[in-house]
Amino acid sequence: MNAKLILMGFLGLTLLVPGTILADGAGTSDGGVAVTEKAAEESRQGLRQTQNLPGQGGRRYKMMASSEVRGAAVRDEDPENDLVWDWTVGATGEILPGLSGFGFVPVSQRFSVEAGESPFLLQDIRTGMMYFKSFPVADTAVDQLYTRQVLTLYLPTSRQSQAQDLRFAVQLSSSESLQILKDFTFGASVLGRYCNHAFAEQAGLEGGMNTQFLTRAGGFVDYTLELRNWVPGYFSIGAGLDSTWFGKYASASEFDAASSSTRFWKQAYGWRTYLDYTPRPEFTVSMGYEHGGSVLKNGIPVYGNLGTFVGRVIDRDRTEFFVNLSARY
Repeated sequence: MNAKLILMGFLGLTLLVPGTILADGAGTSDGGVAVTEKAAEESRQGLRQTQNLPGQGGRRYKMMASSEVRGAAVRDEDPENDLVWDWTVGATGEILPGLSGFGFVPVSQRFSVEAGESPFLLQDIRTGMMYFKSFPVADTAVDQLYTRQVLTLYLPTSRQSQAQDLRFAVQLSSSESLQILKDFTFGASVLGRYCNHAFAEQAGLEGGMNTQFLTRAGGFVDYTLELRNWVPGYFSIGAGLDSTWFGKYASASEFDAASSSTRFWKQAYGWRTYLDYTPRPEFTVSMGYEHGGSVLKNGIPVYGNLGTFVGRVIDRDRTEFFVNLSARY
């Protein structure tokens, strides 16, 4: 199927869905536990923080699905090779007040595959637990403090992980957000991931050592606003910066290439901007640009470095656009 027609259809869907909602009357999250509905209703940021969390509307669970198209920001002579369509379904449920469990199954669709090969690839299934809490801050410019800790287990169900003999990966992340004047939020997030492979050395033509540790630290800002005279719901505009370190397995031998030597840490930089529209609590449409993540170039993931981060706002090899439609019940 032609990727251009598919992309046009997806974009049309994201435009038609809000129109249908109007006639009738939100990074897919890893799930969590809601604060009280009263607290969420006090601000649009409160609604945004809790839109993917269970425990609201009298239900102790929430089911979610998302569809996201990603492609290179600068087109070349073979754009289908750099286009991917991600599908994710999952659910989250309350275990204890403030604690929930979740599970998500992601599938990626590629548009340039070998003859006889399926374009749909199962990615690593993830499951885990989240702790979420909201704290009011009195007598200051800060309205609320949101804290979120997530423990995630990645199961090696993707072809890439199985090719590298990944046994499992476990990740711990923490995000702290400060809400100011009910509309503006800024915060910081950190994560660490441990990957357990059967073999230290990568299989295939790339060579080098497998990634054993991954750490990331970054900051973000988010602003929400309503346009009640024109459309229902609310908009969110945000941006973030981050840096990621990849720690490779130690090699038993010394090599000329640093990436194949005893202990090697690779650093990557990135930024992200986005615009979200949530016409109803059940739906969110997002679009934006991301620089420095795992961007496809001729079907091969590449990452941003300090030179591309500082030197160029849009880099053919490092920047991509995304359009996302997510639904929750």
